[in-house]
Amino acid sequence: MAFARTTEDAAQRDAATTKVQELERWKATLDQTEGLKKSLTDKAEAVTLATTKESAANRTTQEVGKQLDALRALQKLQPDHDKAVNDAATRLAALQREAEILGEYEKVVTRRDQQKEIVASLIEAHQESTSHLQTCETVFAGAEQDLTDIQSLHVARKLQEGEPCPACGSLDHPAPATGDPSRQGRHEAFETAQESLELAKAAEQEAKGARNAAQALLEERQNTLSDLAQPTRNREALLPILTEETDKNAELASDNRFVDLVDRLLEAEAASSTATQLLEGAKQALADRRSELSNAQTQLDAMLREVPEPHRQSDLLTSSLESAISERDRLSNAHQTALETDKETAVALATAEQRRKGAKTALSRASSALDKASKALANGLSAAHLSAEMFQSAKADVDQIDDLEATIKTHEQSRAANADRLKRLKEEIGERERPDVDTLKAKVSTSETELETDQNERTRLQTELTRKQGVLETVAKISEALKSLEDRYAPLGEISNLVTGNNDRKVRLPDFAIAAMFDEVLVAANLRLGPMSNNRYQLHRPEEIAGGVSKRGLDIAVHDANTEKSRSTKTLSGGEGFQASLALALGLSDVVQQNSGGIKLDAIFIDEGFGTLDDETLNTALETLHSLTNEMRAVGLISHTEQVKTLITAGFDIEVTPSGSHIHARAEAM
Repeated sequence: MAFARTTEDAAQRDAATTKVQELERWKATLDQTEGLKKSLTDKAEAVTLATTKESAANRTTQEVGKQLDALRALQKLQPDHDKAVNDAATRLAALQREAEILGEYEKVVTRRDQQKEIVASLIEAHQESTSHLQTCETVFAGAEQDLTDIQSLHVARKLQEGEPCPACGSLDHPAPATGDPSRQGRHEAFETAQESLELAKAAEQEAKGARNAAQALLEERQNTLSDLAQPTRNREALLPILTEETDKNAELASDNRFVDLVDRLLEAEAASSTATQLLEGAKQALADRRSELSNAQTQLDAMLREVPEPHRQSDLLTSSLESAISERDRLSNAHQTALETDKETAVALATAEQRRKGAKTALSRASSALDKASKALANGLSAAHLSAEMFQSAKADVDQIDDLEATIKTHEQSRAANADRLKRLKEEIGERERPDVDTLKAKVSTSETELETDQNERTRLQTELTRKQGVLETVAKISEALKSLEDRYAPLGEISNLVTGNNDRKVRLPDFAIAAMFDEVLVAANLRLGPMSNNRYQLHRPEEIAGGVSKRGLDIAVHDANTEKSRSTKTLSGGEGFQASLALALGLSDVVQQNSGGIKLDAIFIDEGFGTLDDETLNTALETLHSLTNEMRAVGLISHTEQVKTLITAGFDIEVTPSGSHIHARAEAM
């Protein structure tokens, strides 16, 4: 009975064993997926990290793109900015030039006004000297009349009736002079009045000459002012405009947006290219990580496909496996117990019956099994399209069935994974058109060529940049050293500018020294020329306007007190020119003697020029030369004029004969 029951429970035992085997297989599958799950987790983290990097690269690319767009926008604005800078600089330069011209004009106006004040002062001084001269003339006329009266009285006292007058020779003396015959002090008063009159005349002439010279200089400065263009604006109107334009230039100069714009644009383009490459790399890395994650997920899904969803939890599967093993062991133990019990109760009967029944059953089972096996074999061979001969040859592979099943299982898993991946790829591709691979390959080849060319160009530009940076550093060092030298030698530079004429007056130091010395010579010459020309002529250097700057060269003009105008020395007559030349020679002699530290010029020689003088001028010139002898100077005259020979008796005659020239003394030296 027990044996019968255990026999009936054989299906349960087989089912329990099958269940245990199935659960163990599922457990082994879950154990195999643990490593794959860890790998899947790692790949998911890698996808997250790649996504983060791709987002960061995308943000960087956008930021660099915005910077590049801003710089390109500035590049478009740069021509307008440069034009604005140039226009502002041009306007400022024009205003500065206008200010310079206005300054020069104001200087000329100031000098003109100052000269007006000087002229007014000299006119007043001349009026005072004229008034003083009139007073002296009145006093002199009175003194002269007194002296004449006393002389007439003396003559009258000597008159004798019938004798001729010693003054007029008349024999009649109808009204002889009468009065006090005393002459005490009258002659001295006459001489004093005469001397005062001469001094007053000289003072009046000197004041008149100074007034005329000042008026001539005023006229020159007025002419200079007239020659200058009238400024369109005064300083009050110009200064705010100049200040505003200066501020605009400073504002434009302080606009640093366009400084090194080309270099910054190149750097931004390089940064944009680098960011784009990094973004493409990040996108490719993200796609690779996602592909790896998809493959791992597909492989995991393929491995878990045979494991039911409720048993994919390891704890639940373990519990189910333990329960199945417990049930299998229980059924197995019950069956073993029933067998032992049957053996103990009916050993013999069981043995015989078992043998009989066993043999019969075995025969029946064997026949049935054989029939089933034959039918199964036939059906199997038919289903597998195998013949008996092919089956016999394939029997050798029975031992490898486990390996073949494992291979088949692996193949099915791989096929399922590939099918799943194919499905996902189709979903990702969607309605996209199939790309032209050949065209893309050609573009890739072209891009690689361009990339290589650009990289070579970048290398060349980087090398050039390094070289230029080295040159720039060298130039900066040289500039710094040059600035130090400029600061150190700035005083010498200022002295050099003064010496070479790079100054406000545009006058070199040698020219200035010569002009200063020349002015001294002209002052000394005018002291000589005044008496010789009865204070008519005065020598001076005329002013010239060059480049808006008034200056005086080394030309000589003469101021004529009669016309009260200046004119060229070329307009002087021969005699007047000789007087001017003689005055210059004597003035030069005086200045040289004055400035030569004790050196004395004891002699002066004058060659010709006397033939152009009239008698009065000749006498004046000779008196001037005679006055030099009173200054302990020897004067030598070289002349063919007979009048000079007559007036100057001491000297030598040079006789020209066929045998040569001979010197003859005309008289003893004075």
